[in-house]
Amino acid sequence: MITSYAVRGDFLEACDCFELCPCWVDEEPDEGHCTGLVAWRIRDGSTIGTGDGDVVVGGARVAAVTAHTGGKRRASALTVLYVDDSATGWQNLGLLAAAFSGTEERRGARQPIPGSLGALAKVTGTVLGTPRPARIEITGESGEPWTLAIGAAADTDALEEPAVHASGGPKSFPDGGDPQPEPLTLTGTALHAELRIRGRAEAQRTAELSMVVPALPGGYLQVTGRSGMRGEFAYMYGGDRA
Repeated sequence: MITSYAVRGDFLEACDCFELCPCWVDEEPDEGHCTGLVAWRIRDGSTIGTGDGDVVVGGARVAAVTAHTGGKRRASALTVLYVDDSATGWQNLGLLAAAFSGTEERRGARQPIPGSLGALAKVTGTVLGTPRPARIEITGESGEPWTLAIGAAADTDALEEPAVHASGGPKSFPDGGDPQPEPLTLTGTALHAELRIRGRAEAQRTAELSMVVPALPGGYLQVTGRSGMRGEFAYMYGGDRA
């Protein structure tokens, strides 16, 4: 059971909506549906407290590949969760999957995790099957081009082939002929609370997004020139962390 946590890092979001995903401003998704992902890269020093003590989770990465029809707050998403905990030995897959789904087993039923992590249940919705051990690779820092890949974990056959490939970079709008315009940033969006975004989120242009996720309706996807977002997150709960 999760009793406390101090988890920080950066996230990357990409989906098949055009320009800016309407979920960020609490509107209906483009073409009435949205398929995409959120990937979290957890910073060193992050911990999750359990009844057996604090578990170090720094260096781990988690990805939620989701699909939903209609507005985000009016239709629960379906999600497949992937966890890369190779940095700490693969022993914390279940703990990280619970944390980033926003729910865990309590008194015989799935219940929201206390504190800010519980808000992630609104993002992940219904998690299909068990979390998959995976190799999750994210390159590029804020303000830079990036790549994301989800593939088979070392020494497992959980994934027969890479499930997700994506690439992109900051999105900006030229203004006054400026050859290096500032990236578009947003604050106070509809997803700031659920993702626990620290400060502004930076809009991205997802150059390429391909998925092979058989468990997910609409999980076969290959699109170009779509929307994305990235930023920093912080989930804190327990004692003076609340």
